[in-house]
This record gives sequence, C-alpha cells and structure tokens, in this order.
Amino acid sequence: MNYKIISFDIFQTLVDVNKRIPEIWQGILKDSYNKEKATQGAKAVLSTLPAVYGNAVQSEQFKTMDEVYQECAQKALEKLSFKASPQDVAYNLMYQHSKAPFYHEVLDCIAKLRKKYQIILSSDSNHLMVDDLICKVEYDEAFISDDLKSYKGDKSGKFFRTVLGHL
Repeated sequence: MNYKIISFDIFQTLVDVNKRIPEIWQGILKDSYNKEKATQGAKAVLSTLPAVYGNAVQSEQFKTMDEVYQECAQKALEKLSFKASPQDVAYNLMYQHSKAPFYHEVLDCIAKLRKKYQIILSSDSNHLMVDDLICKVEYDEAFISDDLKSYKGDKSGKFFRTVLGHL
C-alpha cells in the first residue's frame, strides 16, 4: 500500500488530558479542592461520558461538545456533593483540555512523518479545546466535530466521509 495521509486523534492520543485533572478540579472546586475530590470528580464525569456521547452520536440532532460536557457534568454532579454548576464544570473540562501536555516525542514524530505524509488532525471537540494545542503541531488540516456537526463515531460515517471528500 502507498499511504499518503495519516490522521491523528488529539486527546489521549497526542496529548494527555489526565495530567490536567488537578487543574480541572481546582478551577471547579476552588477553596474546597483536594486530591480526593478531584479523583472523585474525574471518575464521576468519565463514568457518564460513554453513555452521553453514545446518545449524542446516535441522535439525529447534533449536540456541541459544550452540550455533551454539560450533560456529563449534570449527571456527575447528581452523584457528588460538589457546589458547582454543570456549565462551570463543562467549561473547565474543555478549557483544561487545551492545556494538556503532549505525550513525549509526539511533536518530533509528527514533524518527521510530515516529511513523507500529509498530516490530518481529527477530533471530537470544539475550538476552545483544540486551538491552543494544534498551533503547536505541524499538520496540514484539522477537522473538528463542532465544525462538521458530526462525530467520528457516527455510524453513518458522516465525519470521515466529509474529511475524505475535502481531501
């Protein structure tokens, strides 16, 4: 096979969002922050994400990542005794995604690959989440779910059909 393009997901592939858990929850919990609460909050939100995201993917009405994260936050906060709004939790989650560190050698690896391949970034995210990250990567094009009004996991393949049609 003669490959010409490599597409990378961003979160948990190129960058480690888990490294931002303390900062995420410090921004949400403020004076009541502690490591145990941060771990509790992270687990609660992550436990809601598969179902909320799955429902969004299967819905005929596109939900923005802000809406997805607010729904996750609402469900998580119902299990926790935290004094926070779903909007604040969602915003902090998305904002801290943009501050996540790249995994070791990712940027060098992509720079080397780009000499031979076209590099595409594909992400179920919004610009708050990715803009501060993608400016650090040598890439040819970025495709963001909120822009395409579709998710990578969409069973109809709309996201990647749109990407392929563009390329």
